Amino acid sequence: MELLFLTLMDNPYLKFLIIVIVLDIIAGTTRAIIQKRLNSSIGTVGLLKHMLVLITISILTMFAPLFELGVVANTFIGFYIFQYGLSIVENWEAIGLPVPGWVKQHIKNKKREYDENDNPINQYMRKDGM
Repeated sequence: MELLFLTLMDNPYLKFLIIVIVLDIIAGTTRAIIQKRLNSSIGTVGLLKHMLVLITISILTMFAPLFELGVVANTFIGFYIFQYGLSIVENWEAIGLPVPGWVKQHIKNKKREYDENDNPINQYMRKDGM
């Protein structure tokens, strides 16, 4: 069991994910304060979501090497790093801080690609006639 926890603590991707989550919390809270929309209920739900992500990813990261699926665990971590990075940039922009034009354009393009492509959510919506 100790080896599982050591695997968890030695993963640099997981450490980076934790840093990105903390930055997202700070950026989101700052945005809420500036926009005068600070709400403890929304904040609590957000923190619970962050905790759920960390718990899920931690369990996956601990047990994935046992099944030789460490790459899969790191892929999930990379996905969440990307998602939280998008959130940080969106909050940064909403706060009014400068965001380089190429970053804005890249994010806009990625969102459009995701919406236009056959992602699982769009497939489900079409299948159910929504």
